[in-house]
Amino acid sequence: MSEDRGLLKLSKFPIHASDLPRIPKRDLAAVAAIGFSLNQVNVLARAYLSAQYDYESCSTEIRTAAFIQTMTMLRLFSSSLYEMRELFKDGKFGKRKGDGKGLAGLVSDLKPDLDRLDGMPGYKIAEFVRNKCSFHTDFTQVPEPSFLPPGSDLSLMLHESVGNTFLPLGENFCFHARLWERFDSDYPDFDWPRLFGDWRGWTRAMYDFANTSLAFLSEEILLNALPDRNATEELFWPSLDLMMDGSGSHLPLFMSAKMTKK
Repeated sequence: MSEDRGLLKLSKFPIHASDLPRIPKRDLAAVAAIGFSLNQVNVLARAYLSAQYDYESCSTEIRTAAFIQTMTMLRLFSSSLYEMRELFKDGKFGKRKGDGKGLAGLVSDLKPDLDRLDGMPGYKIAEFVRNKCSFHTDFTQVPEPSFLPPGSDLSLMLHESVGNTFLPLGENFCFHARLWERFDSDYPDFDWPRLFGDWRGWTRAMYDFANTSLAFLSEEILLNALPDRNATEELFWPSLDLMMDGSGSHLPLFMSAKMTKK
């Protein structure tokens, strides 16, 4: 690990088991569920961002492997955010009366922002990717070859070590062709830059909403339930190897023989 270290500032709001009776059960469930979901999307966000690397000088095959990795991260990231959207949109919090004082009202305050997100062109793409290309992959039918983008690579790139094989055929049929089969009328002539831009735009906007909504609900619920509690700033000095600054850190594309034998 690098000897160089970077400053990391975190605000800690302590909650103890003895505090739980003071927090309404429905409110606690809401913050816990959103927190669990946000933990996942933050991990996937880092993985997706760390997959952004300049592969232009690499061979076509290496660029294909990099593209598959980046799209895999984006599909998981976007689909996890869609799952968070379902938590809010379907009103799963506050349906039952009793425990959660005002929780349904707090969630309804977020509805205008959710409606705006649902109106973005990338929303339908994120919904389709979640339902057909990631969490709920549909293998029952392969699209017609006519929906493959021109010049699609359909090779199988095989490697003797576990983890290094990649199959452009699978990516192009089960992701790209499936996208064009569904969105050909909205994005004619395989307009990938516009489709990708709309999808990524919704994903970024939903990610901002997820972080903002957790802060809003946590403040309204936890600070009201525990008014005697304050957040304190704590300083940490982790190795720079553990911090991404965009200057070179990236998600590895292949595993060495040493790694595959572990």
